[in-house]
Amino acid sequence: FQEMCKIWPSYADYQTRTERVIPVVVLERQPSH
Repeated sequence: FQEMCKIWPSYADYQTRTERVIPVVVLERQPSH
């Protein structure tokens, strides 16, 4: 989440205005075959 806030600073502000949990998904590239 911190990395996302570095890319898009207003995302951190959004977190302060909501009570819901903001899901974070991490995608990792797999080697191609």
